[in-house]
Formats: sequence, C-alpha cells, structure tokens
Amino acid sequence: MPVITTRGIALFFASVFLVIVGLAGIGWPVTLVVGSSLLVFMYMAYILARGYEDVVDSLVVERFLSKQNVVEGEEVDVILKISDILGYGVPRLDVVDHAPRRVRIIGRNYGSLYIERRGTATLSYRVKPCFGTISFNEVELVARDLFGLFGYKKIVNVPGVLRVTPSYTSVKELVVKSTYYTFGVSPSRRKGVGYEFFELRDYQPGDDFRKIVWSAVARTGKLIVREDEAEVQLKTMLFLDLSQDTWVGIECCMGADYVVKTALAITDLMAKRGDVVGYTLFLGDKWITRPPARAPEALEKLLIDSSIVSMEETSGRDNLARALYDTVGYLDNGLLVVISSWGFYRRSVVDILVDVLSKTGCRAVVLTIMPVLEGIKVLEGLWSIEKIYYRMVGEKLLSIGVPLFIARNWSQVAGFLRFLEEVRTSSGL
Repeated sequence: MPVITTRGIALFFASVFLVIVGLAGIGWPVTLVVGSSLLVFMYMAYILARGYEDVVDSLVVERFLSKQNVVEGEEVDVILKISDILGYGVPRLDVVDHAPRRVRIIGRNYGSLYIERRGTATLSYRVKPCFGTISFNEVELVARDLFGLFGYKKIVNVPGVLRVTPSYTSVKELVVKSTYYTFGVSPSRRKGVGYEFFELRDYQPGDDFRKIVWSAVARTGKLIVREDEAEVQLKTMLFLDLSQDTWVGIECCMGADYVVKTALAITDLMAKRGDVVGYTLFLGDKWITRPPARAPEALEKLLIDSSIVSMEETSGRDNLARALYDTVGYLDNGLLVVISSWGFYRRSVVDILVDVLSKTGCRAVVLTIMPVLEGIKVLEGLWSIEKIYYRMVGEKLLSIGVPLFIARNWSQVAGFLRFLEEVRTSSGL
C-alpha cells in the first residue's frame, strides 16, 4: 500500500481546512471549491500510487564494487545499477544504500533517480573501508509520484563483500618516533669504547667454531664468539580480544581497530629482532589460533586473518577460558600478551583470566585500550565508570604477578611497548 509523505499530509490538512472554512460560509464558494479540488487531486494521486508496488517489485538492483580485496585506507567505488525490465518506468525513485558501519562514505549514498521505460539508472559513491570483512546488503527504494504526495517503500537485499587488510604503517611510525628504542641489544651509532666488542661473548662448549672471532681472541687471549641477536629468541603469544564489546566507537576508531593494529606493531618489531610470535583472534563463540612462528611469517598470517574478521559475527566472552587455555598451551616458557578494549573490567572476565593464569603459571601482561573519541560523551562516561573498576582489576592481576597497562591513545600504546620490553628483561625471557 502506498504511504502518504510529509508533503502529502500537509496538503491533506490544508485541503480539509479549506473545506471546513467553505462550509462555514467564509470565502464561499472559492474556499470550498479549492479545498474539494485538492482532495480530489490527492485521491487521484493515491489511485495512481497504488500501482507503484508492482513497479518497485519489478525493478532489478545490482551492486558493483571496483575492488573486493583492498588495504585499509584505499578508496572503493560502490555502484548501484537499477533496471526497469517490465517497462513501467519510474518518474521518481528515491534510493538509499544502507552502508555498513565500518566504512567512511565519500559522496552521497542516496539520491533521486528517473528511470525511463525499460531503462537503467545508477547511483554511485565511494567508501574508505576499515579492516575486516565488510558486508553491504540493504538498499531502500521509494517510488514517489511527481508531486511527492505518496510513495511505496521497499527494502531489497543486494549483497556485496569487501575483504580489507589492516594498515598499520602510521601506527608503526608513531611507535618508533615516540619511543626511540628497539627490542634487544642494538649497536651504538657512534664509535667509542666497547663498540668493537658488540655482540661478542666468551666461548661456551657446544658453540659453532665458525663463529669464533680470531681478532678478538688475539686481543683478549681467550676464545670469543659472535652471538647474533636472533640467537636469543623471545616466544610470545598475542591474545587479541575482538569480542562484541570491543567494537565500540565510530568507523575505523573502534576498540577492535586499536587491538589489531597494536598486535601488528608488536609483531613487526619482533620480526626485526628475529623472535617467534603466535596469536589468537578471540571473536566470542569462535576463535582463530596460530602457533608461534617466525615473526615475519606470523605478521603475514595476522594480516590475512584480520581481513576475514567480521564485526557482525562476534559475540560475548562466554568462551574466554577455553580460548585462553588453547593459547597458553603453545607457550613453554614464553610471554602471553593479552590485548583487549571496552568491557574487560567485568568481574567475570577478570576472574577467568586470573584463574587460567594462576593454574598454568604463565607469564603475562595485559593491555586494555579505550580510545578517546572526541564528541562522544557516552564513551567518556563509560570510561569514567570503567577506570574505577580497573583499579580493583589491576590489584587482582598484580596479586598473581600480572601487570595491567591501560592506554587511551597511540602514544600510550607506544609506552606499553617499552613497558613490554622491560617486563621481558626483568623476567629473564
């Protein structure tokens, strides 16, 4: 059935008012004739609008994406092609493409189109998608008469999928600029005492004879070998909490974005040192676990796995304990880094984390990121509540030797990386 528009409602009440005034004898007979004529006109428009249901149902809507596999930050063209295959023709068709939350829209995802009989019209705009699997679906079609008094609305499903690999280059640069450090021992950038003995140590039984530095032996009178940085590896498992609560925010500034990009920055830094890294992407009811591997390989896998994560497929933290046990099972004597965001303060969540870490004796650090989003008072109110609970959470975690780090921006995340290296050094890892 056609629906009356705001303009139609206004015209209807104006017509009724004129009829009432005319019947009251004011401005007779002009007001009565005008009011009655407008009502008849609206009735005729309504009769014609009843045929819009068949018109809209006969339209064929197709979606085209200029790319389907992209890197976060790239622009993608979205094109809707609407065809009239039965030859009705549509004088005015209002189209609204209900774009998903995880895209930044460039241009307009709505418009009014005129479709000739057996003709075609298009609506196009651009988006900048965030990481993960982005699903387009609903398109709203509203056929109106030329005067915009009545219309028939229908929502059709027009699927389209984007797989978006996260970009962390800017995060990596910020981390380097704000910390000025690297994992492990690094050579001095200037000449001086001790530089010539960088990465040299005493020979120990079992060392490769080919690594003996004979020039150092001649100076010291004892066997000296060269130890590369990659010989001492840190085994790390990253636990990325991407459950439902972490997808709070707008567009590409959700807690989950910070979680993934922080993990990528950590993995990238460890790749330079030659460490091994594994990870778990915890989505709620399901999770993806990758065993420790060389950091460059882990980085490549993490980029791929992050691109298939969909916000719509996440759920609560009911299976947190099972996912944590699966993750810890890959650590013999390494470090577990738990990275989470909003909602991690809940007592049930913390109790599970404390219980798993206590029973396994796993060395761990916890980072929770609640990004500052200017203008969103709800999140700032949520933060003011959560920080009170985090004091209690921090004490509970420290009671089992697990430090808690809270970050609200990328500079503080960079500080966590320094904190992480200090934990690694003090733990003798």
